[in-house]
Amino acid sequence: MWLVAVFICLGWIVSLCLHEFGHAVVAYWGGDTSVKDKGYLTLNPLKYTDPGLSLMLPLFFLLIGGIALPGGAVYINQNRLRDRFWKSAVSAAGPFANIIVVLLLSLLFRFGQNWDISSFIFPSLAFLVVLNIYVVLINLLPIPSLDGYGIIEPWLPTHLQRQFNQFSKYGIWFLIGLLWFVRPFNQFLWGITDTVSNFLLIPTDLAFLGERIFSRYSLYIVVVLIALLWIFRDRESDLYRQGSQLISKGKYQEAIAAFDRVIEIETNYAEAWYLRGYAFLQSGQYQAALSSYDKAIEIKPEYPEAWHDKGVVLRSLGRHEAAISCYDKAIEIQPEFLLAWHNRGIDLYELKRYEEAIASYDKAIEIEPKYAEAWMNRGNALAILHLDEAAVEAYNKAVQIQPESAAWIHLVKMLQKLQRYEEAIAVYDKKLQLKPEDPDAWYRRGLILAKLQREQEASQSYENAIACYDRSIKRNQNNPQNYYDLGLLLEKLQRQTEALECYEAAISASDRILSRQPKDAKTSYQKACLLEKLQLDEAALTAYEQVTSIQPDFYQAWYNQGIILTKMQQYDRAIYAYDKALETIPENSSVWFIRGKTLAQWQRYEAARESYDRAIALYPEFYGFWLYRGNAVYELERYEEAIASYDKAIELKEDCTSAWLLRGIALIKLEQYEAANACCEKAIQIESNCPDAWYNQACCYALCGEASRAIKSLQQALKLDTEEKLRELAKTDPDLEAIREHPLFQNLLN
Repeated sequence: MWLVAVFICLGWIVSLCLHEFGHAVVAYWGGDTSVKDKGYLTLNPLKYTDPGLSLMLPLFFLLIGGIALPGGAVYINQNRLRDRFWKSAVSAAGPFANIIVVLLLSLLFRFGQNWDISSFIFPSLAFLVVLNIYVVLINLLPIPSLDGYGIIEPWLPTHLQRQFNQFSKYGIWFLIGLLWFVRPFNQFLWGITDTVSNFLLIPTDLAFLGERIFSRYSLYIVVVLIALLWIFRDRESDLYRQGSQLISKGKYQEAIAAFDRVIEIETNYAEAWYLRGYAFLQSGQYQAALSSYDKAIEIKPEYPEAWHDKGVVLRSLGRHEAAISCYDKAIEIQPEFLLAWHNRGIDLYELKRYEEAIASYDKAIEIEPKYAEAWMNRGNALAILHLDEAAVEAYNKAVQIQPESAAWIHLVKMLQKLQRYEEAIAVYDKKLQLKPEDPDAWYRRGLILAKLQREQEASQSYENAIACYDRSIKRNQNNPQNYYDLGLLLEKLQRQTEALECYEAAISASDRILSRQPKDAKTSYQKACLLEKLQLDEAALTAYEQVTSIQPDFYQAWYNQGIILTKMQQYDRAIYAYDKALETIPENSSVWFIRGKTLAQWQRYEAARESYDRAIALYPEFYGFWLYRGNAVYELERYEEAIASYDKAIELKEDCTSAWLLRGIALIKLEQYEAANACCEKAIQIESNCPDAWYNQACCYALCGEASRAIKSLQQALKLDTEEKLRELAKTDPDLEAIREHPLFQNLLN
């Protein structure tokens, strides 16, 4: 009798391996070649061991007296599958493998004869067939986390997928509750199982005998089997799975630690290096992410996801050309790589190569016609090229596919540009039918109605927006965000007193939370932001300090401390705060930049230049970093170096008035007056009402001895200078010394 229990356990392990192998091999055919690296293309049960399915659930079933057999799992990278047909096929492959097992085993009963009923084999086989039929039925239920849901999920609207996927971690427990507490449902499934087994000529008495013997003798065998699977489990896969789960929970530092342990065991585990890179990417540690992706690519050069994600990191660092090269490599390996085509378009857009960007978006849409984000970004590129009607068409397509897409905002803006206001209102009305509690949509709708001078309707739309927030506040009076959002809306509507009351209410709500949870860093941060908005800098600074005392790596709080301390001219403390932020996010170019601005205000120009250089190293394609670097070295009287920095800023943003002006000032210092005048002329072409450009041109003409031209430019500068700062400057400016005694100059100043 013990042999029956042993045989059923071993048979179950074989069918389990075939089930998981089915998922893995179809995923491999469908594009996810990573299953091979993870060791899933095997019938080794140790590769499929899962802490929950192989250990916890069987023990749970033993405790409640159910059928306790270990389960398994494979982890498929859905993004690597070619399309949704393959996604469905991967989910269907597991139950299909069980069906094959059922059919093969049933052949023994259909064509066999003269059974020896006393033998342990036939009761075992009969019960295995029945068990596999039942498992197929269970797996095909459309419950998140089961294969039945996996088959239909790719065909569901995106918003439904998101909602159901939030439930997936509870799916297996929902199933257990359904089978245990809704007995008619369980009986219904067993009824279908009996019908199918009878059709396949499986002797009911043999199956019943096998089940009875197994239930009686399986306890110790199953416990031993579970223990063996757990003891000899694939440690690398276990840690890899643990790291993957930590990533899904947003616990990136813990995930990195898990992948580090995987790599200690197996240095050449490309998938572990890849996900380690992803964890670094999500936590903003770009150089570490690049190193991990490079290692994954070194181990496995034909790794399209690693090439793709490396491109994403390079984009974050502002290295768009290098990013495009990575996407091209990913596409070379996997021509139908949807995300690579789409992200390639985004980087081309950043480089202002709009036609090429559209071509990349078109390729993404060709692969997946219902890719809403690609349609939206295609519309953005078309809008830049002033192909407005084509842009409207693209935005409309995105909204049709995904009503919650941000494309509706772009669509409305474009319709407003085309003065098609009624259509814009219709877009809002449609959105509000789907989501009536969207205050932003009500507010924006009101703006258009106001533009059409339909004041009463606009006012009603604004009131509806306010009512949405009021209802949110009623539902949860302790949520500071609700009060804050309402305050922002009221501020936009010029209802300052009410807005102020909302901000104060948000602070009170934060205080209520903090009275119960004084170590809540997130709420403390929200309160600090509110205090800063109300210009209560001392109180805000104290609140930010409270945040960093609770959570020392809360870099946003350190950053905001630096901003406030700079306003207070406490520069040494501000630099300390920025440095603390950079301990957590050393590759954040914005922090290096703002740190440089503070050092410049402190007149520490060399240190400011070094800080700007760090920002430039991380994001060399932002003109502002070069502009401020030029200012720092100008103050150090290194005028040629300043001009080189201004030239780089102009290269990146040709219509940057400030860069042309400052370049001209540096050239004046070098006594290159004609070149300086050319810079002023360029600035005036870009921005004709810029008083500084006219003033600097007056200085150039004065230094060149062209008094009449100098006075004419100065006259225009003073006319545009509403604050009359230039009038005071002109009285003592040495560059205007040559024309100071001229009668027209005297008339201008008097």
